[in-house]
Amino acid sequence: MILNYLKPGKAPADKNMAEDLLLLEAYPEADTIRLRSYGWDTPAWTFGYSQKFETVWQDIPETAEHVYRRPTGGGLVDHTQDWTYSLVIPPEHSLYKDRATTTYAFIHQALAQALRSCSITASLQDCTSCDQEAIAPACFTRAEPFDVILTRSGQKIAGAALKRNRHGLLLQGSIDSKVIAPLSREAFFEAFIPILAQELKAKVFQAPLPEYPDELRASYEERLRSRAWNERR
Repeated sequence: MILNYLKPGKAPADKNMAEDLLLLEAYPEADTIRLRSYGWDTPAWTFGYSQKFETVWQDIPETAEHVYRRPTGGGLVDHTQDWTYSLVIPPEHSLYKDRATTTYAFIHQALAQALRSCSITASLQDCTSCDQEAIAPACFTRAEPFDVILTRSGQKIAGAALKRNRHGLLLQGSIDSKVIAPLSREAFFEAFIPILAQELKAKVFQAPLPEYPDELRASYEERLRSRAWNERR
């Protein structure tokens, strides 16, 4: 199977969320794995699909210029100092059919291995020792089962959220860059991509972002910035 690594870039929050959903539902090479790493050109926060807008709003600082609901689950994420990535697993891959926790742990094992190769002692949060309460409202306030942590301190490094539909499985991941400084984004992804590809039994190709029809892209961006999507849930 092929893993297409899409050229990194920066965009506003609504465009990033629309791009991820397009990556899942409208990517022209639907039978490939696709990985996208990206940044934010304005201070942004995102929150999980099932979270109530009124609840998360009170936890967002006034400095946040853009706040949008993700198509995936999880909690509130501050994107001002993180490395963000999205990964789509097509239905043809065996991982698509696995339980969400299995998929989550699988991807994070590869991520932790990449960090260890960069001299960051990382591991996964042990499900038997973590807090079994509901998901924390803010993503990096505590480690959830199978999050990536610093082994010695237990501080959370990375988390992710999932969405599965007939098009495939979308994982949106966030890595707290402050915790692993001075490791650079470029060095991390240079280590992560081949490890991930090996675990997924895929061959890596560099690829540009798809040029979707203007009307299709506009419809996704309008949907992801609408009040119906962000507030009425």
